[in-house]
Amino acid sequence: MRSTIRLVLGAASMVIALGPEAARAAPSFSTAYSYYSVSGTTATGIYASLLRWQINRSRHFASTSISIGKPGTASSAKGCRVDHLPVKFLIRLPKHSNEASLPANDRRLWQQFSSFVRKHEETHRAIWMGCARSLYARVAGFHARSCDAAVKNAKRVFEQTRGTCLKKDAAFDAAERRHFDSHPFIRAAEAPIYRPIKTRPTKLVAKKRKRSVSLPN
Repeated sequence: MRSTIRLVLGAASMVIALGPEAARAAPSFSTAYSYYSVSGTTATGIYASLLRWQINRSRHFASTSISIGKPGTASSAKGCRVDHLPVKFLIRLPKHSNEASLPANDRRLWQQFSSFVRKHEETHRAIWMGCARSLYARVAGFHARSCDAAVKNAKRVFEQTRGTCLKKDAAFDAAERRHFDSHPFIRAAEAPIYRPIKTRPTKLVAKKRKRSVSLPN
């Protein structure tokens, strides 16, 4: 899973466009979801379909994109300050094309995995919501001579804090990897690949070689 600043776990991709906008208070968050279709009638078949959609061949099957829009500003006798920060998230998730047709056990495993992936991406979102709140807290109290200067300060602070946020996001992905690898759906999907069905060995019976005996004349 990753988030895109680009942060897809999924990485997060971050687009930032800083400029003056109508005055409002504090950060605002909105989230949209998009889905791509996967198929398969078994856990292994679904997994194979997921692999065709993976990001950068790294078994990232979902992504979270982050867009920080133009901040709102407010002027007063003290100067101009940032008073609003719009943040948008786009979470992309897999969705089975015909989940109802799956055998009961495979459907249960897939639903568990789907919930796991969604929760994972929403945790990426929570990390970046925290980062946006921290960013806003640092810039909201800064009064500049002009609104352009206030926005430039917000951009500078963002560049200073982005690395810390990326590290938090990457650390979460690393910690989640073991949960991903041990998830019941993944274990069931990979079992036929890494633990092929054992067949009974065929007993080979050695044929006795006939000796030719020659009698003396």
